[in-house]
Amino acid sequence: KAPQAVQILTRRDLSQNGAPDALRALNREATGVNLANAAGNPYQPSLFYHGFEISPLEGTSQGLAVYVDGVRFNEPFGDTVNWDLLPEPAIRSLTVEDANPVFGLNALGGAVDVQLKDGFNYHGGEIEALGGSFGRAELDAQYGVQHGDTAAYFAASERHGAGWRQDQSSNIQNFYGNLGWHGRHAQLSMGLTLAHSALNGPGTAPVQLLAVDPSAQYTAPNFIGNRYAKFAVSLNDQLSATNAIQAVGYYEYFLQKVSNGNAPNDLPCFTGSPYLCSAPGVFSTTRNLAPIPNFLNSNFYSELDQESTNTNGYGASLQWTNTAPVLGLHNHLVAGVSFDGSETEFDANGLIGGITPLSRTFIGPG
Repeated sequence: KAPQAVQILTRRDLSQNGAPDALRALNREATGVNLANAAGNPYQPSLFYHGFEISPLEGTSQGLAVYVDGVRFNEPFGDTVNWDLLPEPAIRSLTVEDANPVFGLNALGGAVDVQLKDGFNYHGGEIEALGGSFGRAELDAQYGVQHGDTAAYFAASERHGAGWRQDQSSNIQNFYGNLGWHGRHAQLSMGLTLAHSALNGPGTAPVQLLAVDPSAQYTAPNFIGNRYAKFAVSLNDQLSATNAIQAVGYYEYFLQKVSNGNAPNDLPCFTGSPYLCSAPGVFSTTRNLAPIPNFLNSNFYSELDQESTNTNGYGASLQWTNTAPVLGLHNHLVAGVSFDGSETEFDANGLIGGITPLSRTFIGPG
């Protein structure tokens, strides 16, 4: 009964073409959803919904909110969404809906709600292996079991791909485990998500370079490494025939390392200059403020930009639902509060060095 467009994709939709692939399923099945891949890695796309964007790239105006089992999935720092952290085999359903203020921050364009499996709705075991061109190899395993009021579920996946472009690769490991209890009037669920990924994406390249070699990258390296852990607990208690409460609490740890080779900001101050300048008349300096010499005696320089983001996030939400008739009329009242907090350490630096002539890759000294 939502006054906006709501689209639900089941696990059959997610694995229609073989192995589960949530993003490609959204692109294929959901109206208004499109993917763009400026990063050059298939696991780092930007998702557009009616023109609003959600992306793993810092600095993007994030216009969509993403939730996993009621827990906010947008990273606290920059509100980014790293799709490679999702445990694909464990996804039970995906829901896309239009803007709704109940989803809080970044929901101006809409929201994506991800529901994961548990031992109550998935029984048995399954192993799936996949291989393909350009070094693609995937292995997924999942198992769910229920004994009376308790149930357990786990899913693990390993994904590799070499890609068809120069220095393009993906290595991802995911794990999800869930332990649940269903009583007469209450349900308790605990979930643990672990992920590790090493992604190389060549990014965009000038058309002149692509005319020579369609698989070429412009500058290198282009690396993103993610480590992720999240623990969440949820409670649903039917206090009476007309009153219920729902509560969720979580803690997450996220560490991201980024290395990008780029065109230099520092070049010889003038032809034959013994020093490098970052702007006309402004010497480039080390951290000790010493001038950097023109150590290559040429203009063939490049820059390596490095970033580190280390986040500890935590939060909780509490919701009360009342369905008691009011003046003889049907009533559905929902009221709730939520809190999301985080502490982030962000570091960045730039190194100057040479560049290889063929692959345009940064080389020392740094």
